[in-house]
Amino acid sequence: MTLVNHLQRTLVCTVFSALCLLQPTKIQAQFYIHGEVLTIQSGARLTINDSLRVKKAGNMDAVIENNGKMVLRGNMLMEPGTEISGQGNFCFAGNNQRLRLNGFPLTRLELLGNDSVVLEDDLTVTDSLILQGGFLILGDHDLSIDSNLNLYGGSSASYVRINGSGRLSATVGTNPMTLPIGRNPYLPIVIGNGSGVTYQVGVTDEVYENPESQSNIQSSQVVSETWDIQASEAVSDVSIQIGWDVSQETSGFDRNYCNLSYWERGVSSSWNTTSIGAASGSGPYYQSRTLSMDTNLYFFGVGGSGSALPVEYTQFDVHWIDNEFSSMLQWQTASEEQNSHFIVERSLDGIHFQKIGQVAGHGTAFYINEYAFIDNSLPMSGTDQLVLYYRLKQVDFNGDFEYSPIRILSRQRTNNNSYVAFPNPSRGDWLFLSDTDTYQIHSIDGRLVKNCPLTHKLYVADLPTGTYILTNSSGQSFRYIRR
Repeated sequence: MTLVNHLQRTLVCTVFSALCLLQPTKIQAQFYIHGEVLTIQSGARLTINDSLRVKKAGNMDAVIENNGKMVLRGNMLMEPGTEISGQGNFCFAGNNQRLRLNGFPLTRLELLGNDSVVLEDDLTVTDSLILQGGFLILGDHDLSIDSNLNLYGGSSASYVRINGSGRLSATVGTNPMTLPIGRNPYLPIVIGNGSGVTYQVGVTDEVYENPESQSNIQSSQVVSETWDIQASEAVSDVSIQIGWDVSQETSGFDRNYCNLSYWERGVSSSWNTTSIGAASGSGPYYQSRTLSMDTNLYFFGVGGSGSALPVEYTQFDVHWIDNEFSSMLQWQTASEEQNSHFIVERSLDGIHFQKIGQVAGHGTAFYINEYAFIDNSLPMSGTDQLVLYYRLKQVDFNGDFEYSPIRILSRQRTNNNSYVAFPNPSRGDWLFLSDTDTYQIHSIDGRLVKNCPLTHKLYVADLPTGTYILTNSSGQSFRYIRR
């Protein structure tokens, strides 16, 4: 190893021809590879205590063929006309290191330093990512990890730090996969039942009432971070688990009484919340939910009771009833925060609305609630043509309010009697009907379950889960599913 001993004594080490390392070797100075091939054989180890720079020499490309282990305490910068091959390990064990690989993937990447490794281009790791010390800082570059990647470590002392537009991408199968990201501190995402789809994830500071416009920062009763996830294909029943540090909990937040909410970009107008419950873990703490995702970007946030997340409408419909002489408004909420009541408003032009009724809310509730209101005071018109505009004004106990989307109902008077039931399927106590009538309820096998007197709503909480046939006095029947 005379050549290597010579390299150790120089300030700048340059390789112009092939060099093959067969045993542990240390290079104390900055190391240049200008053309040809540096080969590290299996079982061999090369330690470079300064920077490694790889560049083309004339028409000769430069290649690092690593089947052993390369330990770097300085930068690793590869220029055009260079490449990496082999199944070896690249270990970064220095401080404030820069990493630029000219677009070539690494088979194995290991972080052992006390500070950071900063990406200067996009990076793919195919076999192993070992996080034992220091941070991999993305900046505006992306990190992609293979679906079969072996991931070791990941903690508050070593994770992938999101500090720009760069994101971590991973393909996730059935088994849960922890994506070790953070901003400062460690804020991991766990994805399970991923259906073999690629997920791009990130995290940003603060949580907003509207994360798209970043308006109205929520400064209490929340975790002050927003996570984002985007799937490459539409998926069903994917499990999302979000982790956070105690330092990110704002005043009034109770991790024993919190929920994970999401907002779908371009679709949502409010946060979609789920049942409230206790967080798991002991730092990081975790909250989770299962949902179906499209290919849009999804924002995720963790909030507690009273976190100012608005009422979430999961359904709001308007139907004609009683042969179009009345209308029925039916809506459903998945969650409510300090909801005093709903004011039902109607308009003939879509601009000027007036109150026509009021329905009490459920205060604070993190479960599904169903509502209905019948408008029996339709305005008279000189013709059979009528267009009605409806909206809901949701009012909090403190007087704050917000409006629902507008629903439009129009008619050209007919003699057809529409037959509507809401909600169907359902698991609530009541089934609302478009016609006031008497009804019989039969099981799917034809057995009479109950007779119902003249009414426009049926009590169905006593029905077991299953499918039923409801028939009115005129012999009209429809199928009802009880969940």
